[in-house]
Amino acid sequence: MPLFDLFGLGKSGAKAEEKKEEEELIGVPEPAEDPPEKKPPAGRSKRFWGALLAADALILLLCLSLAGVGVYSHLGAQPSAVKSAKGKKKAREKPQAKIPAQEQKKTEAPPQKEKPKPAPAKPKEPAAKAAAAAKPEKGKRTTQPITFSYPNEEITEAIADAKKVSLVGMFLISSGGSKPTFKNNEGVWQVTIYLKIGVKYRYQFEVIDKEGGKVLTPVQTKEVL
Repeated sequence: MPLFDLFGLGKSGAKAEEKKEEEELIGVPEPAEDPPEKKPPAGRSKRFWGALLAADALILLLCLSLAGVGVYSHLGAQPSAVKSAKGKKKAREKPQAKIPAQEQKKTEAPPQKEKPKPAPAKPKEPAAKAAAAAKPEKGKRTTQPITFSYPNEEITEAIADAKKVSLVGMFLISSGGSKPTFKNNEGVWQVTIYLKIGVKYRYQFEVIDKEGGKVLTPVQTKEVL
């Protein structure tokens, strides 16, 4: 032991050395060292952060572009609306051009002439009076017997061998437009019919000979007086 080991420092050191020797003889395993922490490779981390920054930059650019488009459209729409409003105001404020007096006279419609007033209608007679006027007075005839003869003043020559003679006219409604005549002792075919007074009648004679041939005489008129 050295002389200056007054506090027993040498003994403690010797004891420590003896413990080490004993442990080496016994074979006590030394405490294993902690494995080193695995660190990610430096290249991958750089790539990840670069991609993240690029995505952030793209999103920012998109937002800015959308905002710019909205501002541009808003600013572009306002001037057109302002111009249209100004144009409308100017159109309203434009004074109407004065038309010369001569042209005004031409454009003015000529004064319409007053139409003559129609004459006042005559008051209608009562229905009773009209019916009374239409009815004939008592004691006066409305029809008269008229005799039609064949041959007559206009038809002087008759068919000698006539088998049948009929009177034909539109006024013969009840008999279907024709009426047979009868031959008298003098050889004249006659028929008597009652007709209205004051009316003209048109008639013909239809003559049938012995062979069955038909002959129509010319149209004649008869006025009932």
